[in-house]
Formats: sequence, C-alpha cells, structure tokens
Amino acid sequence: MVLHRAKCGAIGQYRANMAPGAFTGQQYIKICSNNSAELSNWITHNGGTGFTKLCLKCNPSISERITDEVSQLQAEFYAEIQKSARSTVEERLARLKVAAKLPLSVTVSATVFRRNPDVVAEVLFKSGGKCGKCGNKAPFNRASDGTPYLEVHHTIPLSEGGEDSVSNAIALCPNCHRYSHYG
Repeated sequence: MVLHRAKCGAIGQYRANMAPGAFTGQQYIKICSNNSAELSNWITHNGGTGFTKLCLKCNPSISERITDEVSQLQAEFYAEIQKSARSTVEERLARLKVAAKLPLSVTVSATVFRRNPDVVAEVLFKSGGKCGKCGNKAPFNRASDGTPYLEVHHTIPLSEGGEDSVSNAIALCPNCHRYSHYG
C-alpha cells in the first residue's frame, strides 16, 4: 500500500507506455481520502496492515497529521461512550450482542484500537462506581458529567488479541489500573 498525494503524477496521469488496463485495472486500485487515518482503516478492514511505503515522487507526509488524527479518534471515541452511556441498558445490550468482538485498529505511529463504546459504558455501569480490584469507590467524579471516574481495563490486552468485550474488561480505579500494567 503506497501513499500518494492526490495530484501525484504516478497515480494521476496515464502514460502511453503503460500496459492496457494498467492505470485503472489489473491488481491495482486507488482509494482516496483527505484523512490518512480513514485510509489506514480501509486498509486494515480489507486485510492489509498499513502503508508499506510513501511515494518518493510526491513526498506525502502523514506525520504532520498523526497527532491531530489520534486526538480526533480519541474525542470521537469518548463522545461515543457518552452517547452509549445515555442509552438504555436494553439498547446497549442489544448492540453488544451483534458487535464485533475484535476492534478495528488504526495504524499511525502506533496502533490505536477503536474500542466499542458500549463495552466501556456497560463495564462502568456494572461497576456501580467501585473499583473491580480493590473495591473502593471511584476516587473522584468527572467534571464533564459527574460520573464516577474509573478506567476500563482489558484483562487480556487488545494488543495481544484480547476481545473488546464486557467479559474481558473490568472497571478499575487509576491506581489499580496502573498496578495492573506496571505493578
């Protein structure tokens, strides 16, 4: 998978010495977007692992957009969690029944998993505001919506093939969460 700028001559101009169908057919296809994260998602969804190289002719730069894209993905995810938390338990459980167990991932400079907001909302709801490890109440409430602040931890990490499911997640206080990773 090669990343080009939209106006790159390597992908934007038919040349007479090309084989018949080489520009629009054969084994090559062109996918266009203004957002490299969207392109990465398409690649991952269709069995690829990300961009294999950047075009040397047009010199595209995705590194400038990586920070903005990760921030955008995180903001969208947290907005989806809040939307899920406002759903009824029945609505959320119905979506969880048909949800993919393995999340899509987006490759930037690191892999960011697009987690299921219903999983996060359900795990937090089921916790009752108490840490699943130490049993203490959440250390504080979120300023944004007043809900108890707990973090959702995957027992088997997503990076190791763990499911993004309620059965593979637990709500932890920040201390227990850090302990789970670094203790």
